[in-house]
Amino acid sequence: MYQYDSVDFLVNEAEKNNKKISELILKEQAERMEITRDDL
Repeated sequence: MYQYDSVDFLVNEAEKNNKKISELILKEQAERMEITRDDL
């Protein structure tokens, strides 16, 4: 999961992984939703 406190960090992560920032954020949200679903 991405713990980020700056846009620069997100940009760097996205560039390292050849992905768009939105893809990283969506992946992060999907992982959080799965965890929440499992916890119910």
